[in-house]
Amino acid sequence: MSATSATSCPLPPPLASEQEEQECSETHMSVLWYAGEFAVTYYDTEDCSVYFMPDTPDSEGLELLQKVTGEVHPKCMVTSAKQDQNIANFLTSLADSDSNKGKIEIVLFPNIDFGLEVSKQRILSRQFPFIPSHMTATEKILYLSSVIPFE
Repeated sequence: MSATSATSCPLPPPLASEQEEQECSETHMSVLWYAGEFAVTYYDTEDCSVYFMPDTPDSEGLELLQKVTGEVHPKCMVTSAKQDQNIANFLTSLADSDSNKGKIEIVLFPNIDFGLEVSKQRILSRQFPFIPSHMTATEKILYLSSVIPFE
């Protein structure tokens, strides 16, 4: 079927509660760019899920990161204050643009907050609802390392 012959059926308007849920749901994203690769993690408040994309190569124009950001539509993006010019330009363009989902808030944290050991300790010190409270610290580390690559 060609695009010109396609027809669309209007969807019924969402119920008030569905509409409120959609308006209240937000996505918070963290992104780091280093040596031609970026990593993304985002949290969706609608289903309380955390998603991550490990180090992925991208071009200097950050086309893949731009696509991911366009798909996820984050309300807030957290990143390191220490960035190269490519990502700095990308973040500036995001903060200045006014997409159909609204402006993206860019939050910068010191680079030390994104270190591997600091990040591991933050994850391991959290109490997650999907991890039984009776697990020992070693069991918790083993379980989380099977879900999240700690290297």
